[in-house]
Amino acid sequence: MKPLCCLLYCRPGFEKESASEIMQLTQSKQIQGYIKAKPDSGYIG
Repeated sequence: MKPLCCLLYCRPGFEKESASEIMQLTQSKQIQGYIKAKPDSGYIG
């Protein structure tokens, strides 16, 4: 299996909420992983 990496953009300040939504989606599809988010950066990865 190859590693998968994503970079997702969001509004600065909403990284935590965006990460939570993505984790819910990936878990519902049985995709395992983790998210790195820096506050007020405008992206999660």
